[in-house]
Amino acid sequence: MDVLMVSAEVVPLSKVGGLADVVGALPRALVAEGVRVSVMTPAYGQIDRSKLPEPPVKVFGTKIDLGPGGVHPVTVWRTRLPGADVPVFLVDNPHFFQRDGIYTDPATGEEYVDGAYRFIGFVRTCLEYLDQVKPDVDIIHCHDSHTATLPALLALREADADPLTSRRPGTLLTIHNIAYPGLYPATVLPALGIPERMSVPYSPFEYYGQVNFLKIGIHFADLINTVSVRYAQEIQESSEYGCGLEGVLRQRAADVYGVLNGVDYDEWNPETDSLIPHRFSLDDLAGKRANKQVLLETYGFAAVEPDRPVIGMVGRLVDQKGLDLVMPLLDELAGMGLYLVILGTGLPRYHEQLLDAQRRHPGFLGVRIGFDNRLAHLIEAGSDLFLMPSRFEPCGLNQMYSLRYGTVPIVRATGGLADTVTSFQPDTGRGTGFVFSAYSSQALLEQIDLATYLYPDRRIWTRLMRNGMRQDFSWRRSARRYVELYQKIMARREPRPASISSPAKAPSA
Repeated sequence: MDVLMVSAEVVPLSKVGGLADVVGALPRALVAEGVRVSVMTPAYGQIDRSKLPEPPVKVFGTKIDLGPGGVHPVTVWRTRLPGADVPVFLVDNPHFFQRDGIYTDPATGEEYVDGAYRFIGFVRTCLEYLDQVKPDVDIIHCHDSHTATLPALLALREADADPLTSRRPGTLLTIHNIAYPGLYPATVLPALGIPERMSVPYSPFEYYGQVNFLKIGIHFADLINTVSVRYAQEIQESSEYGCGLEGVLRQRAADVYGVLNGVDYDEWNPETDSLIPHRFSLDDLAGKRANKQVLLETYGFAAVEPDRPVIGMVGRLVDQKGLDLVMPLLDELAGMGLYLVILGTGLPRYHEQLLDAQRRHPGFLGVRIGFDNRLAHLIEAGSDLFLMPSRFEPCGLNQMYSLRYGTVPIVRATGGLADTVTSFQPDTGRGTGFVFSAYSSQALLEQIDLATYLYPDRRIWTRLMRNGMRQDFSWRRSARRYVELYQKIMARREPRPASISSPAKAPSA
C-alpha cells in the first residue's frame, strides 16, 4: 500500500498546531505497519535546509496558472523526514511560501490576503506531482482545509473517464479542527479550474455566497475522519460543533469515522524525558515531587510549599480552551491553598487579565506568555493536576501527556477529552481524572473542589496517578485504525461521481 500525505504542516519542519505533530508522527507508525508513506508539504522559508537529514534533490519544476491568482514557478524537492525513513517532498513556491508566517502575517496577526491562492497552488502542484512522477499512489491522505480541495480535483478530472480503465487514487480527508474551514470568496474558484458559475446554491462549491474548502473536501473525499470518536459525532449533531457543515457531514454519515490521535512516547515519557530534571516511573514516583519543587522555583513563587497541589495549564489562551470559564474563578481559587501555573499565548485580553491576576495573587498564580517546550515538559512532570476545560476539543494531546506523567487531568467531557479521560470514582478506585459536562465556571469549580479534597489522601491520589500512567495512547493503535480506513477505500476505489450538474441539496450549509 502506497500512501501520500498532503499537509500544510509537519514536525519538525513546520508547526503552528497539533496538525504538525500528527503528520510528523503518523507516517513513522504507518511504516512500522508495513505501509509505504511519503509526505508533501510547502517549502516554507523558515525551514533550515542545512539541517535536513538528506540534501534536497530536485524532482521536477513547473508553472502553476492560478488565473486571478497569477502564474507562479514551482519546484518540488525530495528529502527525508528527520528521524524517520519517510520521503518528504517540499513544494517550493517562493511567491507564496518564502514568508515569515505559515498562515498569518506576524505583523498583523491576520491571514495572508492571498491565503486561498497559496494553498490552491500547493494542491495544484500535488496534482502535477501525481501526473508526472507518482501516478500509482494508492491513497492520498489530505489534512484539514488547506488540502481539502485535492479530492475534488482528482474526482472531477476522472468524471468523464472510463470507469473500467481509469485508476484514481483513493482519498481520505482528516479534519483536525472544523472551526477553520477555509472560507473564501467564490472568485477563487477559477484558480482550481472550476468556473465561478458552478458556485450555485447547494452545490459543493457554494457556501452562503462563498466557497468553503472543507465542504468541498467532505463532498468529494472517499472517506472522512476526525481525530477522535466523540468529535466525529459532535460535528454532525449541531452548528455549535459542526460550524455550519453539520448537514453536509450528515449526508456522508456512513463515511465519517473517528480515529483518536496518538502520543509520541519517545518524546513524552517521564522515564526517558531529557527535558525534565528528574525522571520517574509508575513504580518510582520520587522524581515527580522533585520536579514539582523545580517547577515552583522556576515560576518564582516566594513561598514554595510542595504539599500544596499544583494545577498546570499549557496551550492557546483563547475562548475555545475554556479561558472564559477560568478567569472568573481566579480570585476564589487564590484562597483555596493551591498553585496555578500557566504557559501559553493567545488573545491579548487574556494576556492582560492573567498578568494582572498574577500581580494580585503572586503566591498563587504564575503566568508565562509564549511557548517554551522545555517548560511545557516541566509543567507536565511537576504539576499534580492539569486543566483543560475546553469549549470543544477535536482531540487534545496534553491530557494524554498528563496521564503518562501522573498529572491528573481536569477536563470537560467534549471531543477527545471525553474519549481519553474517565471520571474518578473514589469508592471503587476506578477512573483517570475529573470530568464535568456543563460549560460553566461553577461546574469547573466543583471538580477543582473535589480534586483538592481528595489530594491529601496519598493512598487515593497515588492510585489515581497510576491509573492514568497505565493508559496507552500510542500511535501504533491509531496507525492500525488508519490502515483499516485505507483498506476500506481501496476496496471500493471506483471513482466517485462529480455530481456537478445536479448536486444534491444539503440539509444545511
